[in-house]
Amino acid sequence: FSAADLDLGQILAGQAASAFTNALRFFDIQQRLNEQTIINQIIRAVGRAGDLQQLVDILRARMGSWVPSDSIALTFYDEARNEATVPLWVENGRAKEMAPFVPGGLLRYVLQIRRALRLGGDVLAQCRELGIPISFITHQPLRWTAEPGDVLTADSYLGVPILFGDKALGVLAVEAFGRSQAFDERHERILATIAAQVALVMDSRRLFEQTSEALTAAQDRVTQLEALAAALSVIASALYSEDVVGVTLEQFERAIPYDRAAFWRRDAGAGAVRELRWRAADARGYPESPDQLTQALVADSR
Repeated sequence: FSAADLDLGQILAGQAASAFTNALRFFDIQQRLNEQTIINQIIRAVGRAGDLQQLVDILRARMGSWVPSDSIALTFYDEARNEATVPLWVENGRAKEMAPFVPGGLLRYVLQIRRALRLGGDVLAQCRELGIPISFITHQPLRWTAEPGDVLTADSYLGVPILFGDKALGVLAVEAFGRSQAFDERHERILATIAAQVALVMDSRRLFEQTSEALTAAQDRVTQLEALAAALSVIASALYSEDVVGVTLEQFERAIPYDRAAFWRRDAGAGAVRELRWRAADARGYPESPDQLTQALVADSR
């Protein structure tokens, strides 16, 4: 080849390198645009969830398009009870259920470190290095619990914590079979976005429940005060009646419902030593009469 051929080859190589670099940049930009589109979809879709069931339905329908996987699990953690529940578990397209359990294995590890965990390739070696418990029976990483039979059989795993402040509310995890590097940083960012939206939905639900409970308590208190005011009004109108005690017991039941009630009066006994003693002036709900209640009290005091 001549010097001219060499120069031409260098020019062509430079153009090819530039075109290749531009193609990589375009691909990267396209990937980022796709990722941002997915994130926007997540925010709109998950943000519409008004309760836990709606949230589960949305994730079941959309997670496959956001983060392709063979297994999806949404786990919530109750720190006070040290108990995990799984409202959403789909594996190979089939919905599954699991009773509440004490978390262990990969699940507890993600709850403790409060950051994403991505495994692929030699999953067993990675788990050993991280100190994740291994089943002594199958020699595979423990998955959700500390039971030796509950192990991770997938070739790729990605789990992100559902955080609100510094508190771990649960874990959102996906798994893939037959693909040793199924998840990358892009999937991790998308899954983290979903987890953040789930945390917001759960906190909104918590605030709604607290507000509803407070409103119910306030309404109950108003009802009690209204009943008390009405009862006091009736009692006040009967102050000069001979049946004021009976009226009081009847109105007392309006404010505080009861099964049995007795109105006891402290009277001075007869005789030179006017000894004070209790007497049942009236009673409701007792099989005995007021006089019989008084006699029983006197007998017990001797």
